Amino acid sequence: MNLFHSILSQTILVVEILAYSIMVVTVARSIYHLVIVHRFDTSWFVAENTLTDGVMVALEFLMVAEVMKTMIAFGLQELLTLGIIIALRVFLSFVLRGGHGKVEKGKGERHED
Repeated sequence: MNLFHSILSQTILVVEILAYSIMVVTVARSIYHLVIVHRFDTSWFVAENTLTDGVMVALEFLMVAEVMKTMIAFGLQELLTLGIIIALRVFLSFVLRGGHGKVEKGKGERHED
């Protein structure tokens, strides 16, 4: 049982590091495109959803890590805290998914799924 907790703890750490890495790379890429490529022209945010997509992927990885943490939670307080965190991340993911429509390449028209 101790080996299971050790392996699970290390896996959770790797998943969280991956999620934060995705977030940092996505934000850095968006800042690069905003400052260097598009010279502070924010209209390209409408055409490309790379920042939103990257944040959604990172949130999904963080939700996986939180679900894995429930497997090693010992008390009711820890489970309640993890439940609240998961609920908040699900809400954020729902808001981010609903807040951006798909853009057809070449036409530049937005439409909702």
